[in-house]
Amino acid sequence: QVVKPIVFPPDECAKVTAAFLNHESITPYVSTPLLREKVARIIAAYYDHLSHTLDRHTIAADIHALVCDDSTDYRDERGTVVSRTHGWRDVTRGSYHIHSVRGSHNEILYPPNLDTNAKTLRDILTQISS
Repeated sequence: QVVKPIVFPPDECAKVTAAFLNHESITPYVSTPLLREKVARIIAAYYDHLSHTLDRHTIAADIHALVCDDSTDYRDERGTVVSRTHGWRDVTRGSYHIHSVRGSHNEILYPPNLDTNAKTLRDILTQISS
């Protein structure tokens, strides 16, 4: 399997940054231009890191994948698969578990999905700690 870095569309980082900064749950915490700029730099650094990092290591841990929809492949704008949720199974010497959660990736920790997904997370943590 050929491992390639993720290539994001040129405006992806700007779109995600704007959506995050303008979300009603975030705006009260980024009320000054300085705070907004700091958050934008952190998001840009994250995208830069993702687009230049190839991880070829195996881990010795159990993995609990939280899957929010039926789509488990992330494709670039050309349609090339650059990441697979189930690919985590191949990089662990531990066990691999899939848990369905409600909402899209960006909505799983917001109402109305929060209560149901928090219960799923509590159940996972209880299982791990026992």
